[in-house]
Amino acid sequence: MENETVKPIKMQKLFNPTSEDLNFQWGSAIYRVPAGEEETFTEDIAVHGAKKLADKNILTTDPAEHRVLTGAYLENSEPEVIAERLGIDLTNMRKEAMTKEKAKSRVINLEAQMLDERAKRLELEAKVNALLEKKEEIKEEKKEIEPEIKVKVEETSEVKTNYEGMSWNDIKKIAREKNIYESSMTKEDILKELNK
Repeated sequence: MENETVKPIKMQKLFNPTSEDLNFQWGSAIYRVPAGEEETFTEDIAVHGAKKLADKNILTTDPAEHRVLTGAYLENSEPEVIAERLGIDLTNMRKEAMTKEKAKSRVINLEAQMLDERAKRLELEAKVNALLEKKEEIKEEKKEIEPEIKVKVEETSEVKTNYEGMSWNDIKKIAREKNIYESSMTKEDILKELNK
């Protein structure tokens, strides 16, 4: 045991540049770095805390951005400085991610519009179908009523001639043909009989 060397414990600072406190757990202990402040931990705890903070603030799904943020929180440096040192184009990476997010948002918006249009179309189809059913019901009712109408038309189908404008002799002639003329009848009497 005498030959065993004890490794020194490495300490590491963790900077929280955000406006929210960082609370994270390592093992069974809970650690905290207040917003805008820096705390010193053992190296493995500080790295774990920096990764948790990067998880909360990452703008893309690219692991390279996660490495940049983790390094920035450990070195109290700007992410762009760390990205440049690591050879990562952070600005372009974020632009691409934003473009993809905008495209995804447009697709989601279009899908929502398509669903809305489909719902409207289905509603209109239902209304059209209801109207077609109503039309069929009316046709059926008409079929049921038509024989009754036909009978009533036949009952009243005796055409009543309009005798106005006819001469008195023509009216008497028609009355004789129908055997309703009597010499004692007036013009009005004959017309009444003809119009019965």
